[in-house]
Amino acid sequence: MFATGQKLTTQTGFPLMRLYTVQPLSIYDTLCRSGIFLSEPWKDPEEWICSDAPAIKLAYDWLCNEMMERGLRRPAPSIYPIWAWYRYMGEKKPKPDLRHSAYKNCRLDEPQVLLTLDVPDNDVLLHDYEAWHYPLNYFHLAARRVSDRFERHCKAAGFPLYSEVPLKNHALHAEVQRSWHTIFDLAACRRLFKRSRAEQAVQATFWSLYAEHVTEAVAFGGLQKRCTLPLPGARSTI
Repeated sequence: MFATGQKLTTQTGFPLMRLYTVQPLSIYDTLCRSGIFLSEPWKDPEEWICSDAPAIKLAYDWLCNEMMERGLRRPAPSIYPIWAWYRYMGEKKPKPDLRHSAYKNCRLDEPQVLLTLDVPDNDVLLHDYEAWHYPLNYFHLAARRVSDRFERHCKAAGFPLYSEVPLKNHALHAEVQRSWHTIFDLAACRRLFKRSRAEQAVQATFWSLYAEHVTEAVAFGGLQKRCTLPLPGARSTI
């Protein structure tokens, strides 16, 4: 719906998108018990939403609003998006490589699980991984000359761009957030960052993770050997 994806279809022809998400093993257990997982990060004091960095919550709330404006209905105000990879390292390497140091050293104190998912594509919003760091840090997202011009404009107006989050000038703040819409235009991001399709990392967000979405589950980390787990949909019916 929002970008050309790695499309699969069900027997009825309904379009699906192949995604990959790394989660604590406890979320796999939740899928086995109840068949659904919804993200409520504010319940965990160590999660990003409880940090002292105002830009982080601002960025996530902005993304939630963008998802809703695109017709992705939020289950409840307390629910935040679930994150997954659509292209972990470009088109040829969409799936996270658990041999990579980022995962070999990932949360050694807590078992993790790599879930391969087939999610209805009209439930998913795709965005460029590199570009997402601009909302996350309250940066203006545009070509360098455009952002430099905007930064000079903010300074001349008495609201230096990086002096506060958010800018107290509502018009300038709105302009910063308008620039973030580029993260959803994957072709524009490739031009902006001078990347090819083969190099572009693409993220996906959606509201609800169902056991039936899972086509493979691989446990790793937590000092355990990597192993393939039963599909949570199968276990939840036992």
